[in-house]
Amino acid sequence: MKQSGHVPVAAPDFGCNPRMSHPTSARFAAAPARILPERAPPPIAGAEARRRRIVFLARDLDTLRACCGSLIATLKSRGDAILCLADAAHSDYAMALRQMGIEVETLAKCGTGLALRAPRLDVRALRVRLAEWRADVAVCVGLSASAAGALAAREAKVGRVVTLLKEGAEFGSGVGVGLRARLGGSRHQLRDALQSCHAAVIYGRTAAAQHGHPGLPTAHLELCSVPGAGVDLTEYAETALPPIGQGIVFLMLAPLRNCRGVLDFAKAARLLRGRGAHARFVLAGEEDRGAGGVPVAELRAFKDSLDYVGAPVDTAALLRACHVFVQPAYAEPTGSEVLEAMATGRPVIATIGHRWQEAVDERVNGILIPAQDATALAEAMQSLLRRPDLIPAMARASRLKAERRYDQAMIDRSIVAVLDA
Repeated sequence: MKQSGHVPVAAPDFGCNPRMSHPTSARFAAAPARILPERAPPPIAGAEARRRRIVFLARDLDTLRACCGSLIATLKSRGDAILCLADAAHSDYAMALRQMGIEVETLAKCGTGLALRAPRLDVRALRVRLAEWRADVAVCVGLSASAAGALAAREAKVGRVVTLLKEGAEFGSGVGVGLRARLGGSRHQLRDALQSCHAAVIYGRTAAAQHGHPGLPTAHLELCSVPGAGVDLTEYAETALPPIGQGIVFLMLAPLRNCRGVLDFAKAARLLRGRGAHARFVLAGEEDRGAGGVPVAELRAFKDSLDYVGAPVDTAALLRACHVFVQPAYAEPTGSEVLEAMATGRPVIATIGHRWQEAVDERVNGILIPAQDATALAEAMQSLLRRPDLIPAMARASRLKAERRYDQAMIDRSIVAVLDA
């Protein structure tokens, strides 16, 4: 595709970077709950830490990698024995785990699965496997794993059972009708699972995440309210902004899907280019040929205003070459690009009501806009074009918030403290 940039910007090497989304957590008393302090707990001394046998249960390894990839590596590095159980365990991640010396098994080998819609979950085979492996701690990732795994772990007399749930879809404000639909009417399965847990890590900051949901048995749990994501501050180091006088570069990183706001970004770029904006609008993302995908051919209509550079090959290089990161998604909040941009030291324009809303402080480290509103997005970018002198301070604020709230090393230490309690 022909690039239309009127602003000369050195093209970085483009490429893919493994994505992980991890919770940040600390231990909470049953009542009242408290938010994790924005400081890391002291590291656990080698002589004091008891090496444990820890099993992770998840529907699939992609979910496990997204939620616990860095945590698993941290636990393995300190000497813990790790077993990962999933419905499907054939993936590149399975190979990577085995190369680290971590055991990976499919639940089919245990004679069971984690299908939520089954009228009865047979946990006997899973219980036998946990007992045979002599697990000290069981970590159940998501509703499916919690519904079956927590029950099996307690029956196997596992000493510590922790569930990881997403606030909204799996716990808290969105847990009512949505939960019944996800469980196929068997809400009691999650009740039983929570009663079998010692602690729950909730990815969210709402009152329900902090104090429990009135419709679920959480009074006995150690509730841990966490932001739900982290970033490696070493891999994504703070870097100086490119010279602003050469023109501002707005970058969007996302799969080419309508729900990620790809066309909103393209339309906003066209609006600003029509106003004579001295800027470059760069889009990097892999084409999605499924339902809801935006064909590359459709982007050709915006070739005079939008620079589509294909699938990202080097995310860090793309972030270093931009001034402002744009995330106009209204669904599928799965990527960690916002945190990576903040860690690099870039202001963020994101949508209200989206997962990343809490990462953006209005006019401090970014701007919040309504979802599915290309005009509002154009106005937000225009405001920075009018006042480019604000960008360096917002960039610094992004890095500071990433250090304070989303440091992956801090997150891992916090979750280890929950597992070791």
